[in-house]
Amino acid sequence: MKLFSLTLVAVVGFFLDSSDGKKYSVKVVTADRANAGTDAHVFLTLLGSQRSCAETQLVTQGFRQGASDHFTLDVADVGQKIPKIRIRHDNSGFSPNWFLQEVRITDEDRHETFWFPCERWLGTEEGDGQISLELPSIGSESQGKRNSGPI
Repeated sequence: MKLFSLTLVAVVGFFLDSSDGKKYSVKVVTADRANAGTDAHVFLTLLGSQRSCAETQLVTQGFRQGASDHFTLDVADVGQKIPKIRIRHDNSGFSPNWFLQEVRITDEDRHETFWFPCERWLGTEEGDGQISLELPSIGSESQGKRNSGPI
């Protein structure tokens, strides 16, 4: 029995090891227009050039109209570029519809920021009714240099 518990601890330790982890800073901008904010739970997935990270909930008290919310993700390294992201909400809360202006993601190791404009509703009662979107990056900034065009 002791051998089994030691083996189990080793396996759990393997899965909890964050040595493959990487830090990304995330800035989510909600548009400054009437009823643009949401109190739904919002989730983000980085769709990188080498792999995708696990979906992560962006925990906040709500995304408010005209506000920028900042998060730090400690997830698997997705590669040198982030050509797309998936962002969604669960349509929960009193006011789930959300007008997302943009998302910016900075790879803290490479000091490169990827820009994902949205400028549309995520909501079942607004726009086209979608609550999940894949957004392509339209460019990146690296140490003061702007690189435009698809990643």
